[in-house]
Amino acid sequence: MKKRILLFLIIALVFTGCVKQKDDVSVNEKQLQEFQNLIAQTDEPFKVKDYLDHEIQNAGLKTADALVLEYLNYMESLMYNGFPGYEKQMQSLKDYFDYDTWTIDESSIQDSDTMKVYQTFKNAGFKFIHVEGFITAIIDYHFLEAYTEMVSPEISDYSKFMILDSEEPWAIDAGIIIPLTDLADRIAMAEQYIHTYPESILKDKVIRQYNFYLRAFLGGLDNTPLVLYDTNKVDPGFVEAFDYFIATYPDLDTAVTVKTFRAELESKHFKAPYTYNESDKRMAFMKHVDELVSEMTNKF
Repeated sequence: MKKRILLFLIIALVFTGCVKQKDDVSVNEKQLQEFQNLIAQTDEPFKVKDYLDHEIQNAGLKTADALVLEYLNYMESLMYNGFPGYEKQMQSLKDYFDYDTWTIDESSIQDSDTMKVYQTFKNAGFKFIHVEGFITAIIDYHFLEAYTEMVSPEISDYSKFMILDSEEPWAIDAGIIIPLTDLADRIAMAEQYIHTYPESILKDKVIRQYNFYLRAFLGGLDNTPLVLYDTNKVDPGFVEAFDYFIATYPDLDTAVTVKTFRAELESKHFKAPYTYNESDKRMAFMKHVDELVSEMTNKF
């Protein structure tokens, strides 16, 4: 079922329906500037989100896109800067993290200050995850669904792509935590977005995610290695995922790269291209993977 949903999302990038928001000739610079001023003057994310919710209702299509993009940049800046002013408060949520659902158990929060922090970020479009002993917030791209009929297909299709990682992060603690075939689907969806919206301002963000995905898909991660320790051979699970990608997405540019890479491994009978005490060979192999990824992204 999940596979069919992902394939539908990829197809939907080409056949996105019409939006109902009124069009405008250009961005309302005054409206955008007022939003930027608010962002610069407040340290409370939920107030910025409330302002966006209000302003976008009466904005034209181009202005709505600009407002959403500005808010996404604001959210990313908070993440990059480590949520200044909230660092210690966010760690108070650690006691309420449910490792079965990988979410905060909101019903168990009794302390009012802790609940305020939780609600502040939830209402602003974030969700909390646990990484290497710390609680941090990531963007929950589901918040963009409320704007589907107010923004362009370029924005709504971007949200469909990013929601996948909101619902199910692909990697945690240097390990791939989704099936490799699901990772293949995400790579395909990224390339399809890039081809559908070649001039998109969001293109670089999608390419960045594509880079992460493809590099891990071809070379593995430290805790999900391409090479099995006990057999000294390439993990058959990766080979099966390569075959899946080639068969499912034969018309994508990435399929050529995956096919070529698989052929390289097969020519050596899937013997490990390095052992774990051969750091030079391992570095050379990972450099080769990086070059393959760079060659792909340069095509975009």
